[in-house]
Amino acid sequence: MSITDIYDNQERIDQIQSLKGSLVPFIGAGFSRPLSPEWADFLEQYFQNVRGDFILPEDEKKYLELKNGDTDNKLELMADSLISAHSDSRFCSVNS
Repeated sequence: MSITDIYDNQERIDQIQSLKGSLVPFIGAGFSRPLSPEWADFLEQYFQNVRGDFILPEDEKKYLELKNGDTDNKLELMADSLISAHSDSRFCSVNS
């Protein structure tokens, strides 16, 4: 599969080519959106998959409090809480 096979990317690329000379294109991370969930969506999907079976009620409460909070780094805190509550190979910690 190539980037042109995803969603309507071929049409977008054709439009960019037709504007040659009057446009400087920037292809950002949005092109990968149909294949790869955003970080917040990944965390929610992961939480829903392990909820009830692998997460204790107090860990679920902590995760939901973080999710509904308004701190700048809440996604990182949510990930940390899931890692602490449920060890899984989908998360990889790098220690230096």
